[in-house]
Amino acid sequence: MNALQFGRLIHSIYSRNGRLPDLDWIQSQGLFAVKLAQIHALRIDFLEREKCEHLAKLYRQAKEVSSADFFYILKKSAPSDFVEQFASIAKSPLATASVGQVHRGKLKSGETVVIKAIKEEVTERFKADVSGIKKLIRFSTWVYPKLKKAGDPMGIIEDIERFTLSELDLRREVQGQQTLRGIHAEASQHFDLSKLIFPHVHDELCHKNLMVSEFIEGPTFDELLSEGKLGYDQLLDLFRIQGYYMFCRGVFHGDLHPGNVILSNGRFVFVDTGFIAEVGRKMRVGLFNFF
Repeated sequence: MNALQFGRLIHSIYSRNGRLPDLDWIQSQGLFAVKLAQIHALRIDFLEREKCEHLAKLYRQAKEVSSADFFYILKKSAPSDFVEQFASIAKSPLATASVGQVHRGKLKSGETVVIKAIKEEVTERFKADVSGIKKLIRFSTWVYPKLKKAGDPMGIIEDIERFTLSELDLRREVQGQQTLRGIHAEASQHFDLSKLIFPHVHDELCHKNLMVSEFIEGPTFDELLSEGKLGYDQLLDLFRIQGYYMFCRGVFHGDLHPGNVILSNGRFVFVDTGFIAEVGRKMRVGLFNFF
């Protein structure tokens, strides 16, 4: 992404000309552009509601990788005997996201699983885009220092860089789930987290660009919201669970948007746990008292 493309992206997000950003164009600009737009989808405090809802489509609207490309990723990223562990792997994706794609598979043991793979060359392009935008921001704030008072543009870019690089290493997703699962087990004696479950991860089949886990059937919160089927009580239960992790333990799922929560038989499933956030006691007490 060059300076002109970055300028066009920012203009499309912040302009008040009545036109909505072109989501296809944003996706064509790469992962950094998508992540920046997704963050702004949450900023209903200063962007129009219609624009936020439009940008939020990027959480579920991602370009698919063809089946041939997906199997090429498996061949390139996985150990030589990886595919041999499966009785079958679906050619069509179960889900597609900005960083990766998920396909259903069946192990030779008969267990149905999901295979998540990071899209080809996403990481290197993302790093190059972030590096270029950082240079642009440094130059812009040097030429026009007042830009620093308009917010913290470098801080925003660094936050995007940090949590996106976490997503791009699926070993961190495995570690993140282990962290949340450990807290879940410790809490069983004094706090009811029985409505939260985690899919079993096949550690022996996981690598930096690949992750294999148990298939748990159910709609995402995003799907339930779009169909008007998400109940108020379900939202309260989710807030209660996330609130325990955040306020009581200070360690929580740092990317818990509606696409990352599955509702399965009345219980919640947290997925995409690559970014685990932490908050200190002083901040937790302050936030708790504020709310």
